[in-house]
Amino acid sequence: MFFATQIPLRLYDSKASSTWKKVGCEDDFCSFISQSDTCEPKKKPCSYRVVYGDGSTSDGDFVKDNITLDQVTGNLRTAPLSQEVVFGCGSNQSGQLGQTDSAVDGIMGFGQANTSIISQLAASGNVKRVFSHCLDNVNGGGIFAVGEVESPLVKTTPLVPNQ
Repeated sequence: MFFATQIPLRLYDSKASSTWKKVGCEDDFCSFISQSDTCEPKKKPCSYRVVYGDGSTSDGDFVKDNITLDQVTGNLRTAPLSQEVVFGCGSNQSGQLGQTDSAVDGIMGFGQANTSIISQLAASGNVKRVFSHCLDNVNGGGIFAVGEVESPLVKTTPLVPNQ
């Protein structure tokens, strides 16, 4: 019999960040993603609702904060890269997203939309609009890289357009 280990979820805590900001309806980002005039009055937070393929949902508000990544600088060295990005801060999850045995404490947007995290990072010129995920089938880990990987040579698979 299999018993799932309960893993404590650590959701984003805006109170723990000195750099976070609310994204309001008046923000250009909110105007860009909104398909209707549901974000009124303009002082209201810019909200979202996502329904995933398994029926799980996430509701919340968009926020801005700095993320810091290790940027490869060459000669097997890295340096921190910090950039402000907009992302959804979930306040209500349903389905598998709300269960601790699934161990999901966040979903990072690396889709094709201009509002995705990878697109926001690329718009600043800091990285190319690609990412890599190399799985380690021995230890269950791996590496996740944002931007182009020049060495070692990797196989690539393009994202399926419009899906």
